[in-house]
Amino acid sequence: MRLSILNALLGSFFYTLALARIQAPRADYTTVEPSWSLEVTPGGPRMNVSGTIQEAIAKVVEVNPSWEEQFNFTTDPIANFTTGATSNDTTTVKPVRFNLEFLGSQDPRSGTPFYSEPICTAGAFGAARYDAIIEGIKYLNGINHQASIPPGPQKCSRVSCSWGSAILWCNDQAAGLSFDSFERIVQGAWLVLNSCANAWPAHKIAGQAFNPDGWNVLVRDADC
Repeated sequence: MRLSILNALLGSFFYTLALARIQAPRADYTTVEPSWSLEVTPGGPRMNVSGTIQEAIAKVVEVNPSWEEQFNFTTDPIANFTTGATSNDTTTVKPVRFNLEFLGSQDPRSGTPFYSEPICTAGAFGAARYDAIIEGIKYLNGINHQASIPPGPQKCSRVSCSWGSAILWCNDQAAGLSFDSFERIVQGAWLVLNSCANAWPAHKIAGQAFNPDGWNVLVRDADC
């Protein structure tokens, strides 16, 4: 009997810890806009823009409407990864495991591995659209750009947002972080999709993947 009570108390304790972690960024967290320096034409001048990856590309395409074609940048077709659904389809049926083939030669095991299981409950957060997060992953994976975030702790950068669904990169280190690409952030978002698929209704997803190096990737709803 005592053992049962102890197990119940421990279960409640660890659930409370998990819920506290997933609720970041809290009111005491700061969200910063990512900055981008994108070539307007291949080998040509660069354009400094800020915002999510979707906003940054939209701004440079205004200057050069052929930008996506010239840089071979595409996020289509989403149907390859969402069983035939498009971004305006809210009936997407999720696969249990996410297909990593579109990552090409990138090794999802590179760098310090994430903790094996993300937190798959959003706590006070709402869930994102599964297909929109896939779209965000493909945007981030398709851009050849350094990923940087200011010193933390408690700093989050909303690197992708579309269809009311966001990918946030959060830094809890006292020092800033910089990667050669967005591959590590993509890995974190992929881990949430891969591990949390069964915790949410078919077309929804939310969760937070933590890295031992003091940063994490959060998938959640957003105003965009």
